[in-house]
Amino acid sequence: MLGNITEIKSGSILIDDEGEIIYSSLTCRHETKRFLEETSALHKISNRVFGVEKHGGYWVALQEIIYMNHIVYLIEYKEIPNENNLLYLAFKDIMSGLYNRNMWEYILNMKNRETSVTFDTLILIDIDNLKELNDTEGHLSGDRCIRAVAESIKESIREKDIAFRYGGDEFIIMLHDFKGADISDFVNRIRNKIINKSDNSMVGISIGTSSFQKYEELDSAFQLADKNLYTEKEKKKYNTTYDNYNDMPELKMIINKTREKLNKLVALEQNHQNDEVLELSRKLDILIHYYITLEVDLRS
Repeated sequence: MLGNITEIKSGSILIDDEGEIIYSSLTCRHETKRFLEETSALHKISNRVFGVEKHGGYWVALQEIIYMNHIVYLIEYKEIPNENNLLYLAFKDIMSGLYNRNMWEYILNMKNRETSVTFDTLILIDIDNLKELNDTEGHLSGDRCIRAVAESIKESIREKDIAFRYGGDEFIIMLHDFKGADISDFVNRIRNKIINKSDNSMVGISIGTSSFQKYEELDSAFQLADKNLYTEKEKKKYNTTYDNYNDMPELKMIINKTREKLNKLVALEQNHQNDEVLELSRKLDILIHYYITLEVDLRS
């Protein structure tokens, strides 16, 4: 039924607390009832499941509001442009087939930011060495790598999830109602798919994850996932650079210099939440981790 709404590209429905239709933008009551059935709106209301979801070719938002001193439920729907629509092209990344940064920015700036959402998990993926691949083997190899990552993401996510190509080598996934699930299994599934699809041993990815409950938390969730991604990327770098016991004296010297620089910066800034302080702290933690790992291996 959703696909048959041709005249109205967007609209709304109001329902009272007994499930009766107060108002509908749709042309007739029968069509409204079919809409409610297909979107499971009444079931969601009874279970207090509010937020934004995809249904057919529409985004459907459900929220509880106060109208004339009574609790009512507002359902809003908006058509997702088809592939022949210029708006569709504005929100799509042609190479990967995923949504692009324009769509990500649109979601970040949605007006109903106070509404709880059914997306609750954010994943950032970064191709570790796309620039090196482009430089050594050409941009066609880099393009194949981007497509391999995008295809792996599309094969791993569900219909209600949403994925973006955020930049040249960066991807974002928003998972729908993922709470309680094992995110590590999902992440490992994507890693394995990328390895299997890639025809180049240079290809590697770093991943950062975070969770959120409301739209206003999306910015901070992105920042946390980005920091987690950065930490994984740095761990790989130091693991490659310092991979034997002969590196331990040099590694210890770098740890001491990093700690000294961090202490001076903290004393100067008097702010432990300063971005540079936090970055140096993460770097020091990673360096110490690898030094301890080498030391334990040496003693065992």
